[in-house]
Amino acid sequence: TTSSSATRMIWVAGAVSAGVEIRNNLSYLSRPGTGDRILTYISNATAPISVSNNAYFKDPAANMPIASFFRGSAVNTLADFQALGLDSASVMANPIFVDPSQNDYTPSSGAINNIGANLLSIVPTDINGTPRTTTPDPGAIEFTPLPCTGAWAFQ
Repeated sequence: TTSSSATRMIWVAGAVSAGVEIRNNLSYLSRPGTGDRILTYISNATAPISVSNNAYFKDPAANMPIASFFRGSAVNTLADFQALGLDSASVMANPIFVDPSQNDYTPSSGAINNIGANLLSIVPTDINGTPRTTTPDPGAIEFTPLPCTGAWAFQ
C-alpha cells in the first residue's frame, strides 16, 4: 500500500554482540509512498557485520532518496555501500519474476544467477527442495535464467 512510513528491507538494530552475516538475499522494493525506502538499514555501531552476495532491486516508481543506512550515514548507491567494504559481491538488478500476477516469484534474470556465496552446510536446498549449488542463486528459489532469443544489431 502507499504509505508515508519508512520501509526497510533488511534491518539490523539493537544490541548485537555476535557477528551478523547478511548473504544470498534477494530484496525487491516496490512499495509506493513518500516515506524513506531503504534497502539495508544497519544502525548497530559495534557488531561485526558481513554483507555480501545479495541482489537488490528498486522499482523505479518507489520513492527512494537513499539506498542504505550504515552506522549513522546515509549511503546513496550500492557502489557507495561497497566502498565501505560491504556488499562487494552484490548486484543491483531486476530479478525479472516469471509471473507475479499468478504469485510466481521465481527469478529469471541472468544478472543475478549464481551470485550467491556457498552456504551448502546450512542451506542445502531451496524452498522447493531443489538442491543448491556451490554458487547458489540469491533468495529462496534456485532458477535457470531465460535464454537469450532473437537477433541483435549493435551499432
